[in-house]
Amino acid sequence: MGAQTAWPLYLSIGNIDSKARNSAEHDAWLLIAYLPTVVWADDKRTHTTLNFRLIHQCLKHVLHPLIAAGNDGVKMMDSVGSIRKMYPIVAAWFADYPEQCMLAIAAKNQSPITIAGHHDLDSDVPLPPRTREWILEKVAAACSTVNPSNVIKYTKAAKREGILGVHEPFWEHLPWFQPEYVMCPDILHGLLKFWHDHILKWTTHLVGKDELNGRLRLVPPVTGFKSFSKGIQGMTHWTGREDRELQRIILPVIANASKITEGVMTCLRAFHDFLFLVQYRIHTPSTLKYLSDALADFHKTKQVFIDTGARRGKKGVITHFRIPKVAAFHFYQKHIVMMGTSPQFSTEITESAHKKMAKEPYRASNHRDYIEQMCRFLDRRERIAFMRSFLTWGRVEIPKHLLIQQTAHLSTGYQRHALEALAMKQREAKEEDLKKKRRIKPHQGIVLNKNPRQKFQTFVSLGDAYLLPDLVPALHRYLKAGTVVSPLYILEYWDLMRMHVASGWSSNSISTRSCDDSSTRQTTDTLKDAPRSS
Repeated sequence: MGAQTAWPLYLSIGNIDSKARNSAEHDAWLLIAYLPTVVWADDKRTHTTLNFRLIHQCLKHVLHPLIAAGNDGVKMMDSVGSIRKMYPIVAAWFADYPEQCMLAIAAKNQSPITIAGHHDLDSDVPLPPRTREWILEKVAAACSTVNPSNVIKYTKAAKREGILGVHEPFWEHLPWFQPEYVMCPDILHGLLKFWHDHILKWTTHLVGKDELNGRLRLVPPVTGFKSFSKGIQGMTHWTGREDRELQRIILPVIANASKITEGVMTCLRAFHDFLFLVQYRIHTPSTLKYLSDALADFHKTKQVFIDTGARRGKKGVITHFRIPKVAAFHFYQKHIVMMGTSPQFSTEITESAHKKMAKEPYRASNHRDYIEQMCRFLDRRERIAFMRSFLTWGRVEIPKHLLIQQTAHLSTGYQRHALEALAMKQREAKEEDLKKKRRIKPHQGIVLNKNPRQKFQTFVSLGDAYLLPDLVPALHRYLKAGTVVSPLYILEYWDLMRMHVASGWSSNSISTRSCDDSSTRQTTDTLKDAPRSS
Protein backbone atom coordinates (compact mmCIF):
# COMPACT_ATOMS: atom_id res chain seq x y z
CA MET A 1 0.00 0.00 0.00
CA GLY A 2 2.82 2.34 -0.86
CA ALA A 3 4.18 4.20 2.16
CA GLN A 4 1.14 3.35 4.28
CA THR A 5 1.25 0.41 6.70
CA ALA A 6 -1.30 -1.78 8.41
CA TRP A 7 -0.85 -4.95 10.43
CA PRO A 8 -3.96 -7.07 9.87
CA LEU A 9 -4.89 -9.82 12.33
CA TYR A 10 -6.97 -12.70 10.95
CA LEU A 11 -9.00 -15.40 12.66
CA SER A 12 -10.40 -18.74 11.53
CA ILE A 13 -11.59 -21.88 13.31
CA GLY A 14 -9.96 -25.28 13.24
CA ASN A 15 -13.07 -27.43 12.78
CA ILE A 16 -13.37 -26.26 9.16
CA ASP A 17 -11.74 -28.69 6.75
CA SER A 18 -8.23 -27.44 6.08
CA LYS A 19 -8.70 -27.49 2.30
CA ALA A 20 -11.80 -25.28 2.54
CA ARG A 21 -10.37 -23.12 5.32
CA ASN A 22 -7.22 -22.28 3.39
CA SER A 23 -8.90 -21.66 0.03
CA ALA A 24 -9.36 -17.98 -0.78
CA GLU A 25 -12.73 -18.56 -2.48
CA HIS A 26 -14.42 -19.83 0.71
CA ASP A 27 -13.78 -16.70 2.81
CA ALA A 28 -13.02 -18.80 5.89
CA TRP A 29 -10.77 -16.11 7.39
CA LEU A 30 -12.12 -13.06 9.23
CA LEU A 31 -10.26 -9.83 9.88
CA ILE A 32 -10.59 -9.04 13.61
CA ALA A 33 -8.17 -6.12 14.02
CA TYR A 34 -5.68 -3.78 12.43
CA LEU A 35 -2.77 -3.54 14.87
CA PRO A 36 -1.31 -0.02 15.09
CA THR A 37 2.14 1.17 14.06
CA VAL A 38 3.47 4.06 16.14
CA VAL A 39 6.28 6.59 15.76
CA TRP A 40 7.76 7.04 19.24
CA ALA A 41 9.14 10.29 20.64
CA ASP A 42 11.17 8.50 23.34
CA ASP A 43 14.83 7.51 23.30
CA LYS A 44 15.63 5.58 20.11
CA ARG A 45 17.05 2.74 22.18
CA THR A 46 13.56 2.03 23.55
CA HIS A 47 11.62 2.06 20.27
CA THR A 48 11.90 -1.67 19.50
CA THR A 49 10.88 -2.75 23.00
CA LEU A 50 8.00 -0.25 23.09
CA ASN A 51 6.71 -1.59 19.76
CA PHE A 52 6.78 -5.14 21.12
CA ARG A 53 4.96 -4.10 24.30
CA LEU A 54 2.34 -2.19 22.31
CA ILE A 55 1.59 -5.21 20.11
CA HIS A 56 1.23 -7.47 23.16
CA GLN A 57 -1.11 -5.00 24.86
CA CYS A 58 -3.24 -4.74 21.71
CA LEU A 59 -3.42 -8.51 21.38
CA LYS A 60 -4.34 -8.82 25.05
CA HIS A 61 -7.26 -6.42 24.44
CA VAL A 62 -8.42 -8.13 21.23
CA LEU A 63 -8.23 -11.68 22.63
CA HIS A 64 -9.54 -10.87 26.11
CA PRO A 65 -12.98 -12.47 25.47
CA LEU A 66 -11.26 -15.84 24.98
CA ILE A 67 -10.20 -15.94 28.64
CA ALA A 68 -13.72 -16.38 30.01
CA ALA A 69 -14.87 -18.42 27.01
CA GLY A 70 -11.92 -20.79 27.29
CA ASN A 71 -12.23 -21.22 31.06
CA ASP A 72 -16.01 -21.29 31.57
CA GLY A 73 -17.23 -22.26 28.10
CA VAL A 74 -19.77 -20.57 25.88
CA LYS A 75 -22.95 -21.95 24.30
CA MET A 76 -22.88 -22.15 20.51
CA MET A 77 -25.10 -23.65 17.83
CA ASP A 78 -23.62 -26.35 15.62
CA SER A 79 -24.38 -26.96 11.94
CA VAL A 80 -27.55 -28.98 12.66
CA GLY A 81 -29.02 -26.49 15.14
CA SER A 82 -28.03 -28.22 18.39
CA ILE A 83 -26.76 -26.07 21.25
CA ARG A 84 -23.36 -27.15 22.56
CA LYS A 85 -21.02 -25.80 25.20
CA MET A 86 -17.73 -24.90 23.57
CA TYR A 87 -14.31 -23.93 24.97
CA PRO A 88 -12.56 -21.88 22.24
CA ILE A 89 -8.78 -21.51 22.58
CA VAL A 90 -5.92 -20.14 20.50
CA ALA A 91 -4.56 -23.34 18.96
CA ALA A 92 -2.31 -22.16 16.09
CA TRP A 93 -0.63 -18.91 15.06
CA PHE A 94 0.73 -18.35 11.54
CA ALA A 95 3.81 -16.14 11.64
CA ASP A 96 7.29 -15.82 10.18
CA TYR A 97 10.43 -15.98 12.33
CA PRO A 98 10.55 -12.31 13.52
CA GLU A 99 6.86 -12.41 14.48
CA GLN A 100 7.29 -15.75 16.24
CA CYS A 101 10.12 -14.28 18.29
CA MET A 102 7.97 -11.25 19.15
CA LEU A 103 5.00 -13.40 20.19
CA ALA A 104 7.09 -15.89 22.17
CA ILE A 105 9.25 -12.97 23.45
CA ALA A 106 12.41 -14.70 22.26
CA ALA A 107 15.55 -12.60 21.98
CA LYS A 108 17.38 -12.12 18.69
CA ASN A 109 19.17 -15.22 17.37
CA GLN A 110 17.17 -17.43 19.73
CA SER A 111 14.72 -20.17 18.82
CA PRO A 112 11.09 -19.13 19.46
CA ILE A 113 10.05 -22.80 19.72
CA THR A 114 12.86 -24.40 21.74
CA ILE A 115 15.18 -23.14 24.49
CA ALA A 116 18.08 -23.21 22.03
CA GLY A 117 20.35 -20.19 22.40
CA HIS A 118 22.56 -18.78 19.68
CA HIS A 119 25.29 -21.40 20.18
CA ASP A 120 22.77 -24.29 20.13
CA LEU A 121 20.91 -23.43 16.93
CA ASP A 122 22.87 -25.93 14.81
CA SER A 123 22.42 -28.83 17.22
CA ASP A 124 21.75 -32.17 15.51
CA VAL A 125 19.41 -33.21 18.35
CA PRO A 126 16.21 -31.40 19.40
CA LEU A 127 16.42 -29.29 22.55
CA PRO A 128 13.56 -28.99 25.10
CA PRO A 129 10.57 -26.88 24.00
CA ARG A 130 10.16 -23.23 24.95
CA THR A 131 7.13 -23.76 27.18
CA ARG A 132 4.80 -21.23 28.76
CA GLU A 133 6.19 -21.95 32.23
CA TRP A 134 9.81 -21.56 31.05
CA ILE A 135 9.11 -18.15 29.49
CA LEU A 136 7.19 -16.84 32.51
CA GLU A 137 10.03 -17.95 34.81
CA LYS A 138 12.49 -15.95 32.71
CA VAL A 139 10.17 -12.92 32.82
CA ALA A 140 9.89 -13.18 36.59
CA ALA A 141 13.68 -13.45 36.90
CA ALA A 142 14.19 -10.30 34.80
CA CYS A 143 11.49 -8.38 36.71
CA SER A 144 13.10 -9.29 40.04
CA THR A 145 16.33 -7.71 38.84
CA VAL A 146 15.12 -4.52 37.14
CA ASN A 147 11.85 -2.58 37.19
CA PRO A 148 10.17 -2.99 33.76
CA SER A 149 9.36 0.74 33.73
CA ASN A 150 13.06 1.36 33.13
CA VAL A 151 12.88 0.14 29.54
CA ILE A 152 16.57 0.30 28.64
CA LYS A 153 17.86 -1.50 31.75
CA TYR A 154 15.04 -4.05 31.72
CA THR A 155 15.68 -4.89 28.04
CA LYS A 156 19.31 -5.63 28.85
CA ALA A 157 18.34 -7.80 31.83
CA ALA A 158 15.77 -9.65 29.73
CA LYS A 159 18.32 -10.26 26.98
CA ARG A 160 20.59 -11.99 29.48
CA GLU A 161 17.67 -14.34 30.19
CA GLY A 162 17.13 -14.98 26.47
CA ILE A 163 13.87 -13.03 26.19
CA LEU A 164 12.66 -9.68 24.86
CA GLY A 165 11.84 -6.64 26.96
CA VAL A 166 8.14 -7.58 27.19
CA HIS A 167 7.08 -8.18 30.81
CA GLU A 168 3.35 -8.81 30.17
CA PRO A 169 2.89 -11.34 27.32
CA PHE A 170 -0.60 -11.21 25.82
CA TRP A 171 -1.07 -14.98 26.31
CA GLU A 172 -0.25 -14.91 30.04
CA HIS A 173 -3.87 -15.53 31.07
CA LEU A 174 -5.15 -17.25 27.93
CA PRO A 175 -6.27 -20.81 28.83
CA TRP A 176 -4.36 -23.72 27.32
CA PHE A 177 -2.00 -21.48 25.37
CA GLN A 178 1.15 -23.49 24.64
CA PRO A 179 3.69 -21.38 22.70
CA GLU A 180 5.74 -24.36 21.56
CA TYR A 181 2.73 -25.70 19.62
CA VAL A 182 0.87 -22.48 18.85
CA MET A 183 3.89 -21.05 16.99
CA CYS A 184 3.54 -23.30 13.96
CA PRO A 185 6.60 -24.18 11.84
CA ASP A 186 6.24 -22.16 8.66
CA ILE A 187 6.90 -23.78 5.28
CA LEU A 188 7.09 -20.49 3.37
CA HIS A 189 9.66 -18.68 5.53
CA GLY A 190 11.05 -21.61 7.49
CA LEU A 191 11.79 -23.96 4.57
CA LEU A 192 11.34 -22.28 1.17
CA LYS A 193 13.05 -19.08 2.28
CA PHE A 194 15.84 -21.07 3.96
CA TRP A 195 16.34 -23.04 0.76
CA HIS A 196 16.46 -19.85 -1.31
CA ASP A 197 18.74 -17.89 1.04
CA HIS A 198 21.14 -20.70 1.94
CA ILE A 199 20.89 -24.00 0.04
CA LEU A 200 20.57 -22.35 -3.38
CA LYS A 201 23.43 -19.92 -2.67
CA TRP A 202 25.71 -22.72 -1.46
CA THR A 203 24.88 -24.78 -4.54
CA THR A 204 25.37 -21.82 -6.89
CA HIS A 205 28.78 -21.12 -5.34
CA LEU A 206 29.89 -24.70 -5.97
CA VAL A 207 28.51 -25.04 -9.49
CA GLY A 208 29.13 -21.47 -10.63
CA LYS A 209 26.51 -18.96 -11.79
CA ASP A 210 27.23 -19.28 -15.49
CA GLU A 211 27.40 -23.07 -15.36
CA LEU A 212 24.14 -23.35 -13.41
CA ASN A 213 22.30 -20.99 -15.75
CA GLY A 214 23.67 -22.80 -18.78
CA ARG A 215 22.48 -26.15 -17.47
CA LEU A 216 19.02 -24.77 -16.64
CA ARG A 217 18.66 -23.36 -20.15
CA LEU A 218 19.38 -26.80 -21.60
CA VAL A 219 16.57 -28.53 -19.67
CA PRO A 220 13.89 -29.43 -22.25
CA PRO A 221 10.33 -28.26 -21.56
CA VAL A 222 8.28 -30.88 -19.71
CA THR A 223 4.53 -30.76 -19.14
CA GLY A 224 3.85 -29.94 -15.50
CA PHE A 225 7.27 -28.37 -14.90
CA LYS A 226 8.28 -24.70 -15.17
CA SER A 227 10.91 -24.06 -17.82
CA PHE A 228 13.85 -21.81 -16.90
CA SER A 229 14.74 -20.98 -20.50
CA LYS A 230 16.69 -17.91 -19.41
CA GLY A 231 18.19 -19.47 -16.31
CA ILE A 232 17.83 -17.78 -12.94
CA GLN A 233 20.50 -15.14 -13.34
CA GLY A 234 18.89 -11.72 -13.38
CA MET A 235 15.57 -12.89 -11.87
CA THR A 236 14.46 -10.09 -9.55
CA HIS A 237 10.96 -11.22 -8.60
CA TRP A 238 10.98 -14.58 -6.83
CA THR A 239 7.84 -16.23 -5.52
CA GLY A 240 7.19 -19.49 -3.74
CA ARG A 241 6.31 -21.07 -7.08
CA GLU A 242 9.73 -20.33 -8.60
CA ASP A 243 11.41 -21.86 -5.57
CA ARG A 244 9.24 -24.97 -5.70
CA GLU A 245 9.75 -25.45 -9.43
CA LEU A 246 13.51 -25.11 -9.16
CA GLN A 247 13.61 -27.52 -6.22
CA ARG A 248 12.06 -30.20 -8.44
CA ILE A 249 14.90 -30.17 -10.97
CA ILE A 250 17.94 -28.75 -9.16
CA LEU A 251 19.50 -32.11 -8.21
CA PRO A 252 19.63 -33.67 -11.69
CA VAL A 253 20.66 -30.32 -13.15
CA ILE A 254 23.78 -30.02 -10.98
CA ALA A 255 24.71 -33.71 -11.06
CA ASN A 256 28.29 -34.42 -12.17
CA ALA A 257 29.40 -30.79 -11.84
CA SER A 258 33.09 -30.62 -10.97
CA LYS A 259 32.66 -29.41 -7.37
CA ILE A 260 29.48 -31.37 -6.60
CA THR A 261 31.09 -34.23 -4.71
CA GLU A 262 29.34 -37.33 -3.46
CA GLY A 263 29.14 -35.78 0.02
CA VAL A 264 27.54 -32.59 -1.31
CA MET A 265 24.98 -34.55 -3.32
CA THR A 266 24.16 -36.75 -0.31
CA CYS A 267 23.51 -33.69 1.86
CA LEU A 268 21.41 -32.00 -0.83
CA ARG A 269 19.35 -35.15 -1.36
CA ALA A 270 18.72 -35.44 2.38
CA PHE A 271 17.57 -31.83 2.67
CA HIS A 272 15.30 -32.03 -0.37
CA ASP A 273 13.80 -35.27 0.95
CA PHE A 274 13.06 -33.48 4.23
CA LEU A 275 11.68 -30.47 2.34
CA PHE A 276 9.25 -32.55 0.26
CA LEU A 277 8.21 -34.85 3.13
CA VAL A 278 7.26 -31.90 5.32
CA GLN A 279 4.83 -30.74 2.62
CA TYR A 280 2.91 -34.04 2.56
CA ARG A 281 -0.81 -33.54 3.22
CA ILE A 282 -1.18 -37.06 4.57
CA HIS A 283 1.27 -38.78 6.91
CA THR A 284 1.76 -42.29 8.25
CA PRO A 285 4.28 -43.62 10.79
CA SER A 286 6.45 -44.63 7.83
CA THR A 287 6.52 -41.16 6.27
CA LEU A 288 7.28 -39.60 9.66
CA LYS A 289 10.23 -41.96 10.02
CA TYR A 290 11.41 -40.98 6.54
CA LEU A 291 11.16 -37.36 7.71
CA SER A 292 13.32 -37.89 10.79
CA ASP A 293 15.84 -40.00 8.84
CA ALA A 294 16.22 -37.33 6.16
CA LEU A 295 16.80 -34.63 8.80
CA ALA A 296 19.35 -36.82 10.58
CA ASP A 297 21.20 -37.39 7.30
CA PHE A 298 21.24 -33.65 6.61
CA HIS A 299 22.82 -32.91 10.00
CA LYS A 300 25.39 -35.70 9.54
CA THR A 301 26.55 -34.36 6.18
CA LYS A 302 25.99 -30.57 6.40
CA GLN A 303 29.65 -30.00 7.36
CA VAL A 304 30.53 -30.57 3.70
CA PHE A 305 29.34 -27.04 2.86
CA ILE A 306 31.89 -25.60 5.30
CA ASP A 307 34.66 -27.91 4.08
CA THR A 308 34.07 -26.87 0.47
CA GLY A 309 33.81 -23.16 1.36
CA ALA A 310 30.23 -22.85 0.11
CA ARG A 311 28.87 -21.67 3.49
CA ARG A 312 30.24 -18.16 3.46
CA GLY A 313 29.37 -14.57 4.27
CA LYS A 314 30.84 -11.13 3.59
CA LYS A 315 33.98 -11.93 5.59
CA GLY A 316 34.62 -15.36 4.11
CA VAL A 317 33.73 -18.91 5.13
CA ILE A 318 31.31 -19.27 8.06
CA THR A 319 32.30 -22.23 10.22
CA HIS A 320 28.93 -22.94 11.84
CA PHE A 321 25.24 -23.42 11.04
CA ARG A 322 23.80 -21.29 13.84
CA ILE A 323 20.66 -20.37 11.90
CA PRO A 324 17.37 -20.19 13.88
CA LYS A 325 15.48 -21.95 11.10
CA VAL A 326 17.81 -24.95 11.39
CA ALA A 327 16.79 -25.37 15.04
CA ALA A 328 13.11 -25.30 13.96
CA PHE A 329 13.61 -28.29 11.63
CA HIS A 330 13.49 -30.64 14.63
CA PHE A 331 10.00 -29.50 15.52
CA TYR A 332 8.17 -30.32 12.27
CA GLN A 333 7.67 -33.99 13.05
CA LYS A 334 6.45 -33.35 16.61
CA HIS A 335 4.11 -30.60 15.45
CA ILE A 336 2.64 -32.81 12.71
CA VAL A 337 1.80 -35.49 15.28
CA MET A 338 0.22 -32.98 17.68
CA MET A 339 -1.50 -30.53 15.32
CA GLY A 340 -1.72 -32.08 11.84
CA THR A 341 0.11 -31.72 8.54
CA SER A 342 2.27 -28.63 8.04
CA PRO A 343 0.88 -27.19 4.74
CA GLN A 344 -2.28 -26.03 6.52
CA PHE A 345 -0.19 -23.77 8.80
CA SER A 346 1.88 -21.93 6.19
CA THR A 347 1.91 -18.12 6.14
CA GLU A 348 1.18 -18.32 2.40
CA ILE A 349 -2.45 -18.69 3.46
CA THR A 350 -2.68 -15.53 5.55
CA GLU A 351 -0.52 -13.52 3.15
CA SER A 352 -2.97 -14.31 0.35
CA ALA A 353 -5.70 -12.75 2.51
CA HIS A 354 -3.91 -9.38 2.45
CA LYS A 355 -5.32 -8.67 -1.00
CA LYS A 356 -8.97 -8.85 0.09
CA MET A 357 -8.54 -7.68 3.70
CA ALA A 358 -6.01 -4.87 3.31
CA LYS A 359 -5.12 -3.88 -0.26
CA GLU A 360 -8.62 -3.77 -1.77
CA PRO A 361 -10.12 -1.81 1.17
CA TYR A 362 -7.23 0.65 1.02
CA ARG A 363 -7.72 1.24 -2.70
CA ALA A 364 -11.43 1.86 -2.04
CA SER A 365 -10.58 4.64 0.43
CA ASN A 366 -9.48 8.21 -0.31
CA HIS A 367 -6.16 7.41 1.44
CA ARG A 368 -6.95 9.78 4.34
CA ASP A 369 -7.77 8.27 7.72
CA TYR A 370 -7.72 5.09 5.71
CA ILE A 371 -7.94 2.61 8.63
CA GLU A 372 -11.44 3.75 9.57
CA GLN A 373 -12.58 3.65 5.94
CA MET A 374 -11.07 0.18 5.46
CA CYS A 375 -12.99 -1.13 8.47
CA ARG A 376 -16.23 0.37 7.18
CA PHE A 377 -15.59 -1.09 3.71
CA LEU A 378 -15.03 -4.60 5.12
CA ASP A 379 -18.07 -4.33 7.41
CA ARG A 380 -20.34 -3.41 4.50
CA ARG A 381 -18.92 -6.13 2.28
CA GLU A 382 -19.46 -8.70 5.01
CA ARG A 383 -23.07 -7.59 5.53
CA ILE A 384 -23.78 -7.81 1.79
CA ALA A 385 -22.22 -11.29 1.59
CA PHE A 386 -24.24 -12.46 4.59
CA MET A 387 -27.49 -11.16 3.12
CA ARG A 388 -26.73 -12.73 -0.25
CA SER A 389 -26.07 -16.13 1.34
CA PHE A 390 -29.19 -15.78 3.47
CA LEU A 391 -31.37 -15.06 0.45
CA THR A 392 -29.83 -17.99 -1.43
CA TRP A 393 -30.50 -20.28 1.52
CA GLY A 394 -34.05 -19.00 1.97
CA ARG A 395 -35.09 -19.19 -1.69
CA VAL A 396 -37.68 -22.00 -2.01
CA GLU A 397 -39.53 -23.06 -5.14
CA ILE A 398 -43.31 -22.45 -4.73
CA PRO A 399 -45.36 -25.56 -5.61
CA LYS A 400 -47.96 -25.10 -8.35
CA HIS A 401 -51.01 -25.75 -6.14
CA LEU A 402 -49.81 -23.19 -3.56
CA LEU A 403 -49.31 -20.62 -6.29
CA ILE A 404 -52.89 -21.18 -7.51
CA GLN A 405 -54.20 -20.73 -3.96
CA GLN A 406 -52.19 -17.55 -3.42
CA THR A 407 -53.41 -16.03 -6.72
CA ALA A 408 -57.02 -17.22 -6.51
CA HIS A 409 -58.30 -13.70 -5.79
CA LEU A 410 -56.59 -12.31 -8.87
CA SER A 411 -57.70 -12.36 -12.49
CA THR A 412 -57.43 -15.48 -14.68
CA GLY A 413 -54.92 -13.72 -16.94
CA TYR A 414 -52.64 -12.92 -14.02
CA GLN A 415 -52.86 -16.54 -12.81
CA ARG A 416 -51.89 -17.76 -16.28
CA HIS A 417 -48.88 -15.44 -16.39
CA ALA A 418 -47.79 -16.53 -12.91
CA LEU A 419 -48.04 -20.23 -13.83
CA GLU A 420 -46.12 -19.65 -17.07
CA ALA A 421 -43.39 -17.81 -15.16
CA LEU A 422 -43.20 -20.68 -12.66
CA ALA A 423 -42.97 -23.28 -15.45
CA MET A 424 -40.22 -21.25 -17.19
CA LYS A 425 -38.27 -20.96 -13.94
CA GLN A 426 -38.50 -24.72 -13.36
CA ARG A 427 -37.32 -25.45 -16.92
CA GLU A 428 -34.33 -23.12 -16.45
CA ALA A 429 -33.47 -24.85 -13.17
CA LYS A 430 -33.57 -28.29 -14.83
CA GLU A 431 -31.42 -27.10 -17.73
CA GLU A 432 -28.87 -25.63 -15.31
CA ASP A 433 -28.78 -28.90 -13.34
CA LEU A 434 -28.21 -30.83 -16.57
CA LYS A 435 -25.37 -28.49 -17.55
CA LYS A 436 -23.74 -28.99 -14.16
CA LYS A 437 -23.94 -32.76 -14.50
CA ARG A 438 -22.29 -32.70 -17.93
CA ARG A 439 -19.69 -30.13 -17.01
CA ILE A 440 -16.13 -31.42 -16.62
CA LYS A 441 -15.12 -31.27 -12.99
CA PRO A 442 -12.08 -29.07 -12.19
CA HIS A 443 -10.02 -31.85 -10.62
CA GLN A 444 -10.15 -33.86 -13.86
CA GLY A 445 -7.63 -31.40 -15.22
CA ILE A 446 -8.70 -31.15 -18.89
CA VAL A 447 -9.88 -27.82 -20.35
CA LEU A 448 -10.91 -27.63 -24.02
CA ASN A 449 -10.98 -24.51 -26.15
CA LYS A 450 -14.35 -22.84 -26.57
CA ASN A 451 -13.69 -21.89 -30.21
CA PRO A 452 -11.36 -24.51 -31.75
CA ARG A 453 -9.55 -23.73 -34.98
CA GLN A 454 -9.66 -27.19 -36.58
CA LYS A 455 -13.03 -28.78 -37.12
CA PHE A 456 -14.43 -32.25 -37.78
CA GLN A 457 -11.47 -34.16 -36.31
CA THR A 458 -11.61 -37.63 -34.78
CA PHE A 459 -9.37 -39.25 -32.21
CA VAL A 460 -7.94 -41.54 -34.89
CA SER A 461 -7.03 -38.66 -37.21
CA LEU A 462 -5.57 -36.68 -34.30
CA GLY A 463 -3.44 -39.67 -33.30
CA ASP A 464 -2.10 -39.85 -36.85
CA ALA A 465 -1.51 -36.08 -37.12
CA TYR A 466 0.38 -35.82 -33.83
CA LEU A 467 2.17 -39.19 -34.12
CA LEU A 468 0.26 -40.65 -31.16
CA PRO A 469 -0.73 -44.19 -32.20
CA ASP A 470 -1.79 -45.08 -28.64
CA LEU A 471 -4.07 -42.04 -28.17
CA VAL A 472 -7.39 -43.90 -28.45
CA PRO A 473 -6.33 -46.91 -26.30
CA ALA A 474 -4.84 -44.53 -23.71
CA LEU A 475 -8.09 -42.54 -23.50
CA HIS A 476 -10.06 -45.77 -23.07
CA ARG A 477 -7.76 -46.88 -20.24
CA TYR A 478 -7.87 -43.45 -18.58
CA LEU A 479 -11.67 -43.29 -18.59
CA LYS A 480 -12.09 -46.88 -17.45
CA ALA A 481 -9.60 -46.39 -14.61
CA GLY A 482 -11.52 -43.43 -13.15
CA THR A 483 -12.65 -44.22 -9.61
CA VAL A 484 -13.93 -40.80 -8.60
CA VAL A 485 -16.83 -40.77 -11.08
CA SER A 486 -19.64 -43.15 -11.83
CA PRO A 487 -19.80 -45.28 -15.04
CA LEU A 488 -22.75 -43.18 -16.22
CA TYR A 489 -20.74 -40.00 -15.81
CA ILE A 490 -17.84 -41.57 -17.71
CA LEU A 491 -20.17 -42.22 -20.65
CA GLU A 492 -21.48 -38.66 -20.51
CA TYR A 493 -17.90 -37.38 -20.31
CA TRP A 494 -16.95 -39.53 -23.31
CA ASP A 495 -19.85 -38.08 -25.31
CA LEU A 496 -18.77 -34.58 -24.34
CA MET A 497 -15.21 -35.31 -25.45
CA ARG A 498 -16.46 -36.66 -28.76
CA MET A 499 -18.49 -33.49 -29.34
CA HIS A 500 -15.45 -31.32 -28.70
CA VAL A 501 -13.18 -33.48 -30.83
CA ALA A 502 -15.72 -33.51 -33.64
CA SER A 503 -15.30 -29.75 -33.83
CA GLY A 504 -11.49 -29.97 -33.46
CA TRP A 505 -9.11 -27.93 -31.34
CA SER A 506 -5.81 -26.08 -31.70
CA SER A 507 -4.51 -26.52 -28.14
CA ASN A 508 -5.35 -28.19 -24.82
CA SER A 509 -4.69 -27.20 -21.23
CA ILE A 510 -3.74 -30.17 -19.09
CA SER A 511 -2.90 -30.25 -15.39
CA THR A 512 -1.71 -33.14 -13.27
CA ARG A 513 -3.19 -34.16 -9.95
CA SER A 514 -1.44 -33.87 -6.63
CA CYS A 515 0.08 -37.17 -5.49
CA ASP A 516 -1.40 -36.86 -1.98
CA ASP A 517 -4.77 -35.28 -2.86
CA SER A 518 -6.51 -36.38 -6.06
CA SER A 519 -8.90 -33.42 -5.95
CA THR A 520 -6.07 -30.87 -5.99
CA ARG A 521 -4.85 -29.62 -9.37
CA GLN A 522 -1.22 -28.88 -10.01
CA THR A 523 0.27 -26.37 -12.45
CA THR A 524 -1.63 -26.14 -15.75
CA ASP A 525 0.29 -26.39 -19.04
CA THR A 526 -0.91 -25.82 -22.59
CA LEU A 527 -0.30 -28.32 -25.41
CA LYS A 528 -0.34 -26.47 -28.73
CA ASP A 529 -0.40 -27.61 -32.33
CA ALA A 530 2.59 -29.57 -33.54
CA PRO A 531 4.43 -28.01 -36.51
CA ARG A 532 2.94 -29.19 -39.79
CA SER A 533 5.12 -30.39 -42.62
CA SER A 534 4.50 -28.97 -46.07
